[in-house]
Amino acid sequence: YIGSIEKSTDLELPNNVAEIYSLHKENIITANAPHHGSYGLYCADGLKASYQKLDKSQSSIDNYATNHTDAQTFVQFQTAQNAINSCIHQANDFLVNELSNEERNEDVIKLAANSSCVKLLNELYSMSSLSQTKPLGTLHYGENDLHWCSSNVCIDAGTKQHHTEIDTSMTLIHRPYFQSCCRRKCSQHRTTFNFKIPVNSSEELKIPLVDGCIILFSGYLLKHRQQNAVHEKTTAFKHNCKTEFINISCYSNGRFANNMTKTSERVFDNLK
Repeated sequence: YIGSIEKSTDLELPNNVAEIYSLHKENIITANAPHHGSYGLYCADGLKASYQKLDKSQSSIDNYATNHTDAQTFVQFQTAQNAINSCIHQANDFLVNELSNEERNEDVIKLAANSSCVKLLNELYSMSSLSQTKPLGTLHYGENDLHWCSSNVCIDAGTKQHHTEIDTSMTLIHRPYFQSCCRRKCSQHRTTFNFKIPVNSSEELKIPLVDGCIILFSGYLLKHRQQNAVHEKTTAFKHNCKTEFINISCYSNGRFANNMTKTSERVFDNLK
């Protein structure tokens, strides 16, 4: 699905989101996990799989780390994080209105985000004597929400290779509106940042990631990549360009689903 949300002055991101996020979040793409030629920053919120986390809760699910919580900029980070969440809520409501049937069957849409496993695990914990080190919950929730388990703030990000993902949910890509930006920057981004789908060995379908753009697709079934055209043509852009491009992605991957399933099994065995 490809759509576009109209601009709302109530849901415009602060212009310093990229700077603030990079101060308090690490890049989840590393040299040891390059991920299909990825570049740029991927800053994650919400829940993640962690094989090393086997404590009294018997949980291998953890939260993505937030750094420098005692810094003066942390309040700004929380404001930016809340603004990101609000943008995702808006995108969710939009998708529910667009994709639901006449009875507004939100549950069908929510399943796309693979959140039922999180709810099940919480119910199992409530029936067991095990204690949770941290309460588990979906990052985004609400009456008409997709209940994404995690989200990524992508800063000047892209992948050089077309690829599929071992995902267990649909993927949401959203380019939000910002409070203000110059016309030249917007014009540049309309041709620089794209979502690309290979049609054959030599041609691609290009979807410009313009403000308000929403894409919902299966990363497991559809080959795709996100492109920063300037970055791929010159290395100077990585160090000299100060107009960061931000978009949001939400999904649940196979590793997270496997860890959630194993954690549920361990907690359930404790109930027997």
